[in-house]
Amino acid sequence: MLSLLLLGGIGVGCGSDASSRSEDIEVRNFRYVEQPNGEREFTADVHNTGSEDIPIAQIEVSLFDETGAQMGTQHIEVEDIPSNGSRSFTQALAHDGPVGQARVNSVMVP
Repeated sequence: MLSLLLLGGIGVGCGSDASSRSEDIEVRNFRYVEQPNGEREFTADVHNTGSEDIPIAQIEVSLFDETGAQMGTQHIEVEDIPSNGSRSFTQALAHDGPVGQARVNSVMVP
């Protein structure tokens, strides 16, 4: 398994209720991985530090080439994040071109 450079982060959504719930979300252990079979995917743990379950969180990931130029974004939805708990996810990369780096840009709770 080949791991490529990644940058993790915590995002904040917009809107009053969404913003306060988005502040309860932390994305940890974010990784962009290229498997030996050529499949590329993101993995991470999404932690809910709040006292309410979160039915869905939308994570925006920025994609960069080897030189650091941004090439696009990908949105990932993670469902059923329990209060004071976490949910792990694996999501296939939906970009055809080469990707050298990926970074969590924001997290929104609709």
